[in-house]
Amino acid sequence: MVLDKKVFTMAILKDLDIEKRQVKWVISTGSLDRDYDRLSPTGCIYENYEKNPVVLVDHQWTTESIVARNIKIEVEGNEIIATSQFPPLGEIPLSDEIFKKIINKMINAVSVGFQTQEYEKNQEGGFNITLWELLEYSFVAIPANPEALRKNKKEVDEVDEAKVQALIDAATTPLQEKITELETKITNIEATLE
Repeated sequence: MVLDKKVFTMAILKDLDIEKRQVKWVISTGSLDRDYDRLSPTGCIYENYEKNPVVLVDHQWTTESIVARNIKIEVEGNEIIATSQFPPLGEIPLSDEIFKKIINKMINAVSVGFQTQEYEKNQEGGFNITLWELLEYSFVAIPANPEALRKNKKEVDEVDEAKVQALIDAATTPLQEKITELETKITNIEATLE
């Protein structure tokens, strides 16, 4: 059997910085997934990924599904830790929606998409994937790994709703002012044409 591309989910939220719009995740740990496979964190090849560090939604390999970019990836012991950087509020509606769902604990998992390089059968009936290339990681609703649950930190549990609203207002107020300005210009043009 030749293993080609596979997705694997293992996400533990390590840190959330609402002002910087950054999320730090443990994206893989080497634990057994529901398909009885294990990814070796030390076998992760991510040099090519760093040249195109896309963070997607649901493994949809389209430009429309890019919601963030990865700004840091590292292997620490038995964990692969990645930091997602979301664009400024108001620039990409889908990014804003995903970030809001992370803040509200509606999205708790990411899944890595990868290509297998080396593997061996394991005693559980799956494979120990010892060398693999990271292609992308995605925000997903249903994790393949039963341990792929968000680990809530104090900063996440104590989201300051007023602060979040202030950030939203700061992003939307200039847009509303521009809309009002354009509406006034349209009214003036219409009046001139009458």
